[in-house]
Amino acid sequence: MPDDITVAEYAERWLSRHYDIEARTVHKYGVELRYALEYIGHLRVQDVEPHHLHDVMARLAQRPMKHGKPIARQTLGRIRTRLNTMFNDAVIDRIIYQNPMIGVKKVKVEINKRAKIRALDFEQEARFLAVGAALHRAGLCQLWPALELMVRTGFRRGETAGLKWQDINYQTGTITITRARVMDVQGIKTASTKTESSDRVLPVPPQVLQLLDRQKEQQRQQRQHLPEAWTERDIVFATNTGDWTHPDNFNRALRSIIAWSDPDRVAAHEAWIRVPLEQRSDLQRVIVSGSKLPHISCHDLRHTYA
Repeated sequence: MPDDITVAEYAERWLSRHYDIEARTVHKYGVELRYALEYIGHLRVQDVEPHHLHDVMARLAQRPMKHGKPIARQTLGRIRTRLNTMFNDAVIDRIIYQNPMIGVKKVKVEINKRAKIRALDFEQEARFLAVGAALHRAGLCQLWPALELMVRTGFRRGETAGLKWQDINYQTGTITITRARVMDVQGIKTASTKTESSDRVLPVPPQVLQLLDRQKEQQRQQRQHLPEAWTERDIVFATNTGDWTHPDNFNRALRSIIAWSDPDRVAAHEAWIRVPLEQRSDLQRVIVSGSKLPHISCHDLRHTYA
């Protein structure tokens, strides 16, 4: 009965109603709500008063998180938003007559004006392209073509991972983006792109079509090498068996390039033993000719393109 429902029970019902958004987003809502439910989850929804919620926010603001650091103000703000929305729905459901979050002050979020979007400058981008290509030639970075595509087109990691050969039109010189490989609470899935505007047909320069040609040739050789293991799924950046590549592998490939770009550490890199003799001098020449790249993410490649 509505009169007996606790805040924790109503929160579970409220989360189950979000059928029209990504499961990982609903999961994030639940994680944020659980901070507050530790204090008020046992109360009946009708018994929650503003003073309870003032106390919750005050306690959370003083609660130590990982490594002893206080909870982030952005997280506090999101917790308040979830509670406010949930209790608004409880009013609509006629379980309560007034939202107890009314009057609970918003959390002021300090904006770091010094924070900058991370992106490679022109010199660093040239260094990135040179090191990545050299590692690819040496057989140490199979996913280099995917990273090169990101920095030359601004594609997101998930869009790059979800790309199929049917999306590439060599006659018009365009690539169609309609899907992405995303991380979900149940694992990894193929989904629609981030927003409706993310679905797009993009003209790409000839050098991008050339790198895709090289990628197609590399796949052809992989199929010949392991014909029994290969399953044709039309995936551009597939595994050695033709299946989807885990999104985290793109991150690992990027970290590898950054590590190899350090001329002071490369001589001791354990992977040298796997480099064919004819490729070692070429790779070493590229590595020692510049400076170590800064730590960046796959999304920073999109910023670099922009």
